[in-house]
Amino acid sequence: MFTSFPHHWSNVEIKEVVDVLHKGWLAPGDNAASLEKEVSKKCGKKSGVLVNSKASALLISFLAAGIHEGIHVLAPALTDTSIVAILKHLGAIIDYYDISLNNFTLTPDELSKLITDEIRYVIISNPLETHFDYSSIKQTKNICIIEDLYFSLVENPTTDISILTFDGICSLALFSDEQIAE
Repeated sequence: MFTSFPHHWSNVEIKEVVDVLHKGWLAPGDNAASLEKEVSKKCGKKSGVLVNSKASALLISFLAAGIHEGIHVLAPALTDTSIVAILKHLGAIIDYYDISLNNFTLTPDELSKLITDEIRYVIISNPLETHFDYSSIKQTKNICIIEDLYFSLVENPTTDISILTFDGICSLALFSDEQIAE
């Protein structure tokens, strides 16, 4: 399988995934619950939901966050096409922003300047394990920040939701608020 980003999975982690695949079931089960709990903790989130694909993780995350028709979402102009497709499907109004080609995102200060009174959600692409503290945006602008981690384990409790993909095998929707995952 081709991936443009290096993965950081140990042989132990790879063996766990292979064991689950040999059992024939990914979820629900002990392995799924364990993976949700461990990865949530590593990424600074309180809970997670394991699903079959990144598109599924994005959809449940967007719905759980409250994105619906007419809601303004600030999203990177260079992003995963499934993000755009799902936002369009939900009827959201997408306001695009240009990214830095050094890290595929913007600093919190740069993002803050782009947030208008209409915008309630900001989507961040973070394929290179960039660590930014977004708490200032959340406090001053009352914004929900959704981070697409791609294949990177990034601990960031200052984002509301993170989406993590395991090289096309499965994805996790990770939530800072345990209630939102239920």
